[in-house]
Amino acid sequence: MAIIYTYPTVTPTANDLVLLTDTSDSQKATKSATIASVIGLGTAEVYDLQKTLDNGTISTGSDNAVASINYEIDVTCSGISLSSDKNIGISATGSAGIRLVSGTGPLSDITFNGTSAVKMKKVGLNNINLQALNVTPIELVAAPGAGQAIQVLSIYGFLDYTAPAFAAEDLRIRSFGSSSYLGEFDTPFTSASADKREVWKVLSPGSWIDNAKLEIYATGALGGGGSTLTLFITYLVIDTGA
Repeated sequence: MAIIYTYPTVTPTANDLVLLTDTSDSQKATKSATIASVIGLGTAEVYDLQKTLDNGTISTGSDNAVASINYEIDVTCSGISLSSDKNIGISATGSAGIRLVSGTGPLSDITFNGTSAVKMKKVGLNNINLQALNVTPIELVAAPGAGQAIQVLSIYGFLDYTAPAFAAEDLRIRSFGSSSYLGEFDTPFTSASADKREVWKVLSPGSWIDNAKLEIYATGALGGGGSTLTLFITYLVIDTGA
């Protein structure tokens, strides 16, 4: 028998044969098997992300898991605390819906086709801000930039009462420099003598604010009250292409 390395080299196929020892045979007989059958013995089924989703659930401990998924999914975060350097970023095309099912930490932006869309922001006004609000408006959302616009979805206000009460004046929301306004918190919201929650009244639903900041102002002097106001704004940033 020639030395093995002197035999010709070929590219094997699945049906080619290899020699092996049959350990189930008491004589340890030499037998042959196809290459395909040998490969099949040592290869577990490989599950890529899509196949895993097809079969139910997926769990990952990676800080940087990236995937392209053609599926409707729920994202559940457990055992982690989301922070500014560990966020959930998901992009969707078409009419796909995305929701965070559970988890700890903030959920800020949701993106569609890689462009930031739904945003949420919290703005606090102390009593000094409120006392001067008819003269000095407070910015709620910064101007988004050229070719972009803001569309406000909702504004929720919480007045944390501290005596004395403010005067009764409307709080209005407008784009910077505009002579008209998009909506308001009606009186007697500002003059409440107890903690009060209120949702703004929309006067111009669906209106866009083209590359201008969103601000709040008072229609008149609120006086020397002691309360503070926290606002929660949900809005869209729209690519106008202008």
